[in-house]
Amino acid sequence: MRMFLILASLVVLPQCQSDGTPDVYGDSGTTWQLTTLNGEAVTARATLMFPEAGQIAGKAPCNSFSGPLTADFPAFETGPIAATRMACPDLALETAFLNGLDQATTATVDAGILTLSNDSGATLVFKAAD
Repeated sequence: MRMFLILASLVVLPQCQSDGTPDVYGDSGTTWQLTTLNGEAVTARATLMFPEAGQIAGKAPCNSFSGPLTADFPAFETGPIAATRMACPDLALETAFLNGLDQATTATVDAGILTLSNDSGATLVFKAAD
């Protein structure tokens, strides 16, 4: 009987755990607007959303994107990011933005500001859109 309870708890516990995405990053309707990328102000529109636990989506300067979020807060790690393939004058910024998302390893949220960073010093700073 004791062995059964141990095995049952091992099956149930992972299902009870959550990465906290909706709570930590705002609800599924929160849109985060990119304000700076590696210390440089960003004037083109680039957004990030967390539509459901374990997912990211948004609009880079040219294309829409989505993908899995594979780490629990405060760690930040994405799986492969899928994006549409339209050209625009801001493709270089888009590439830097999507690479930044891919290379981010840590997230912090404080007073409506989301910061994604990595050990190399790269940062993406977002403000919760009104």
